[in-house]
Amino acid sequence: MYARQDLPPKLANLAASQAGILTTAQMIDGGLTRAVIRRLTAPWTRLMCGLYSTSPPTWHSAVWAGLLAGGKSAAAGGAAALYLHEVLRDPPSLVTVWSTEARMNLSLGPYSIMLRRGDRSSLGSLPRTKVEASLLDMADHVDQDTLTDAVVRAFTSHKTTSTRLHEALKARGRNAHYVHLLQMCTRAVDGIESVLEWHFHSKVLEAHGIPLPVLQQRLLGSRSDGLWKDYGVRLELDGLRDHQDASRDWFKDNDHRISGGEVTLHYGWNASTRSACRAAAQSAVVLAREGWEGKPKQCGRRCDLQQFLEAYREAGLTQI
Repeated sequence: MYARQDLPPKLANLAASQAGILTTAQMIDGGLTRAVIRRLTAPWTRLMCGLYSTSPPTWHSAVWAGLLAGGKSAAAGGAAALYLHEVLRDPPSLVTVWSTEARMNLSLGPYSIMLRRGDRSSLGSLPRTKVEASLLDMADHVDQDTLTDAVVRAFTSHKTTSTRLHEALKARGRNAHYVHLLQMCTRAVDGIESVLEWHFHSKVLEAHGIPLPVLQQRLLGSRSDGLWKDYGVRLELDGLRDHQDASRDWFKDNDHRISGGEVTLHYGWNASTRSACRAAAQSAVVLAREGWEGKPKQCGRRCDLQQFLEAYREAGLTQI
């Protein structure tokens, strides 16, 4: 039985509203003496002087611990703020809290709580930084793909816009992943709903001079990730959650479509990131068969595009 049950009703309700986190100051304000507080807090988890967890740890209790440790100016930031804004689907194990007061970092169960010194504008009943600032702060702690996914989700959920993020980026100046963030703000990303779609759009299509499809369109009553309307070719990208799509040989499936007349191309994570040149060659062959008169281009000195096109030419499947 947790000692929280011995708390006066008013303090018990306060603890419940703060996901089980209480401070000594709050208990004193609630009418408890220091002797009673010592007895009550004996079985609790002491996070720092004057800060306690009265119940098993949860993600929200980690956020509350950081906010109460940070004082009146505290606000959840980075990935934690984005989860509270419902941009991210999964709660991050690192909870970042901004505060003008210097505090030590904390841990609660599986969660790390990092107190950062800084004055950040905040909003919400559970204070969190604005979406734009949260994305820029998150960039300090994640890789480019994780950041890309967060930015795309923020755009598609209408939590922010490329213009607002661009303005925040310019106002801040130096920032982790600055160039990549600038590209995402200034290039057309309408319709891109995942980091996988971003990679295919930039590494396969744009890099090889292949026409860009209209994204998230319907053809024959069903929705496609992409549609080349002029050529009647559909694009399906799979693997947002599961980036290990090696169990499906999409290239072989697509070769069967090229020889058999079907006009839906499927790709996953590996094809879009590690074999972009091969994916570009297949896309070009199918589009050319359906009427595209352009020519794909090399994406760089080590591009394998022509090697794959030559294989299709030898098989009599294309003239490009």
